[in-house]
Amino acid sequence: VSGMNLLNATTVVPDALLQRRFAYVRRVVVDPLWMATYGGVAAIGLATGLGVWGLVIATYASGVVRVALVWGFVRWRPSPRLASFQMWRELASYARHVLASEFLRHLGGIVHTAGIGRFLGTADLAQFNFGNRMATQASTPLVTAVAYVLFPAFARISADRERMDHAFRRALRSLCFLSVPVSLAFFPFGEPLAVLLLGADWETAGEVLTSLCLIGAALALISISAEVFKACGRPDLLPRMHLFSALAPIVAVLVGVPFGVVAIGAATSVGLALVATGGLLAACRVTAVPSRVAANAV
Repeated sequence: VSGMNLLNATTVVPDALLQRRFAYVRRVVVDPLWMATYGGVAAIGLATGLGVWGLVIATYASGVVRVALVWGFVRWRPSPRLASFQMWRELASYARHVLASEFLRHLGGIVHTAGIGRFLGTADLAQFNFGNRMATQASTPLVTAVAYVLFPAFARISADRERMDHAFRRALRSLCFLSVPVSLAFFPFGEPLAVLLLGADWETAGEVLTSLCLIGAALALISISAEVFKACGRPDLLPRMHLFSALAPIVAVLVGVPFGVVAIGAATSVGLALVATGGLLAACRVTAVPSRVAANAV
């Protein structure tokens, strides 16, 4: 599937243009068709006995569909003559911080997964991954909305401190109003929900889901802080925040291994909640919003 790197790269610029234009049609049309293509082609491939190669073909088919739709919707064609080395330097000086932060964020997840699998075994890793997937997927629509909508909106008004102050507080209130109840609902309902959806064999995954009840709200707050940093021209703050978000799950493995995957989940949940708090305080400094005001919004 190495060719997917090239396919994914060809969507970066049109994706950014659609985001800047607030073109919600991409989310409404592109993502469902992209995933439906993968599911349909994968089902046919598996049914005809292609095995894992059916999944490979489905991956490429969905990638091609995504590229075609994004470029079709953006209605823009590049002009290489307008590019310059100075433009590249300007983009690279901004993007290097984003790239570093994403590297750190993914590195933390890789080490976290490897640590659980190495010290507790693949069975416990599977239980943790299912619980973690349910906990994080619940907040994915919110995180996606924050990234896709708030970044271009904040970027347009970042020079107007009064508007930025109001927009940040309003967005923070709305985000917490949605993310916190959904996230905390996993504390009483995580275990029965996992058993209901996956069966009794996955009861431990439900216990993990319960222990991760803070992670959805934490990821949402980390996301809004990240968009504030980028929109206000402070991408240099991203690697600092994501360094701690990478360390939190790694430390959670070190602390929780003697006690099992549920303890690792609880430590991860608390660690990311602390990272979210630190990120929010940094966002308050960037926007000049008093931390007390942000706390009231939360």
